[in-house]
Amino acid sequence: MPVEAIHANAVDLLKILKDKKIPRPATILNISMLHEVYSYVEKDGKKFNIESVKELLRSELSALAPGGRILVRDGVIPENGDEMQVLEIKGKNNKEVFDAFLKNFEGRDLSYIKVVGEDADNEYGKPASCERTQWSSSLN
Repeated sequence: MPVEAIHANAVDLLKILKDKKIPRPATILNISMLHEVYSYVEKDGKKFNIESVKELLRSELSALAPGGRILVRDGVIPENGDEMQVLEIKGKNNKEVFDAFLKNFEGRDLSYIKVVGEDADNEYGKPASCERTQWSSSLN
């Protein structure tokens, strides 16, 4: 079965399908994507706007075949997102990626407590209340 990648705005999904003469899909997959839409798509002049996600989902719903479904697999902020969350990062390369993420993330203030583990090649963070050696991110 041939596959065609289409570079377009997914908010215009129904129009794209009609223009390309592609039948309405029975299933639309959103895999590790909606958090990116929330974080980086500007809606009403701002990023980190839930309306950008709602607009995309409305577009997908309008494009589905009758009885179709949307499947979502994505990361979300936990219900206790205002409390300290624990993230374990092993290896200096991963720590560098994490540091770059902290520096460039604009959604909310992220802070952490750093602890160096027993293995000199690995660095970790540990909140004062944790027994294990871990990275920790406080989501405000």
